[in-house]
Amino acid sequence: MVGALETDRPVSPEKISLDTKMKHLLLLASFSIGIHNIAFAQSFRKLDNYTPVQVGLNTEARQISDDGRYATGTAGQLATVVVKWDYSSVSNLWGSATTFSESGQGSAISSDGLRVSGTLGNYIGGGPFYNFSGAYRDSGATQLIPALPTSRQSWVDDASSNGEILVGHAELPNAPPLANNTVFRFNTVTNTLEDLGFFGPPGTSAWIRSNGDGAVIVGTGTGLSSVWTSLTGWVDIPGFASYGYEVSDNGRYVIGSSQFSGGGPRGMSYDRTLNTLTDLGTLGGACDMYAITDDAQFAVGASNNLVVGSAVWWRPGHGLRDLNVDFASIVPVGWRLYEARDITPDGRYILGTATNELGVRQAFVIDTVPEPGMWATMGLGMAALLGRRRRR
Repeated sequence: MVGALETDRPVSPEKISLDTKMKHLLLLASFSIGIHNIAFAQSFRKLDNYTPVQVGLNTEARQISDDGRYATGTAGQLATVVVKWDYSSVSNLWGSATTFSESGQGSAISSDGLRVSGTLGNYIGGGPFYNFSGAYRDSGATQLIPALPTSRQSWVDDASSNGEILVGHAELPNAPPLANNTVFRFNTVTNTLEDLGFFGPPGTSAWIRSNGDGAVIVGTGTGLSSVWTSLTGWVDIPGFASYGYEVSDNGRYVIGSSQFSGGGPRGMSYDRTLNTLTDLGTLGGACDMYAITDDAQFAVGASNNLVVGSAVWWRPGHGLRDLNVDFASIVPVGWRLYEARDITPDGRYILGTATNELGVRQAFVIDTVPEPGMWATMGLGMAALLGRRRRR
C-alpha cells in the first residue's frame, strides 16, 4: 500500500535477527517446561460411606469404570459389603457391613460401570465362617455362578471389560497338598464354566486377573506367577520371584513385582510380545504394581520408603512417583494415600485407598487432568507471545 507506515508492513523472516529468534525459542522452551512441571491433580474425590452404608466403615477400592464415574470395592466392620460408588452416592450390592449374616467382596466393574462382580459369602455359623460363591450384579438381583463339580467354594477375582466373562479360583478339598486352588473361567451369557487347572502350588492363596476379553489370564500364588491362554496353557512369568497382579486390557502387558537384583520386590512390567521385563523401580522399600494401560504409558501401585507406604504411579521419563507428593495440593489434610489399585485406559483417573484423618481406610479417586481454565490461561499467554511477534 502506498504511504503505509513501515511498522505496518509484515517483516520477512530474513529481517528477524538471530537474537530475536533466540528470544522466541527461550520463551517457547519456558512455556513447555511450565506445562511439564504443572501439578497434575485438579480434583480429589472421597469415596465415602453414604447411606445405606454406615458412615465410618473401612472402605477399600478395587476397580474403576473407563470414564472414571463408577468404582467398586468393599466396605466393612464385622463383615464386608460390596459397594458401587457413583459421583455422590454409594450402592450396597450384597453382603452385610455390620453383622455376620453374609459377607461380600467386590473385585471388578465393567468398563461402562453397569456390572459389578465379586464374591458372596453365606454365613454357616460357628463364628465368622462363610461358604463363598462367585457372584455378579447389574440392574437386577445378585446372580451366583455355578461351582465346579469338585469344588467346595469359589471366588471371582476379575472380569472382562464388558463383565460377561468372570475369572477366579476355586477350592478343591481333595486336591494334592499345596495345590488346592484351581482357576476357572465362567461365561455369564452361555452359562459355561471352564476349569483351567492349576498354575502351580499356590497354597491357600490365589490372585487371578483377566485381560479385556477374558482370553489372557494371570494367576499368582505362593512362590509362582503364570499366564494362561488357550494356545499355551500356563506359562511362568520370567525373572526371579516375579509376580503378576494384573494384565492390560489388550493382554500384552503384565504388571506386578519382581526381584531384579536379588533385593526386595520392585515394580515390574512384563511385555508378553517382546518377552522382556521392565524395572519400574521403588521408593526405597518393596513395590507392587496393580494396573497398567494398554500403551504402557501409565501404571499404578504401592511402594514404601522403609518407613511409610505410599500410593504410586509410573510414567516413561518420569519414573515411579509418590501420589502424596505429586498431588499434595489437593490431598485432604491428615490423609495418607497408601495404595493405587486401578487407572482408567486414558490414564486420567486413579483409584486407590488411603487412611483418612481418623485413621479409617477410605477409597479415593484422583483426576489427573488440569482444569480447562488453566489451559485457557496458558492459551492466552501463548497467543500474546505470538501476537508480539506479528507486531514487530
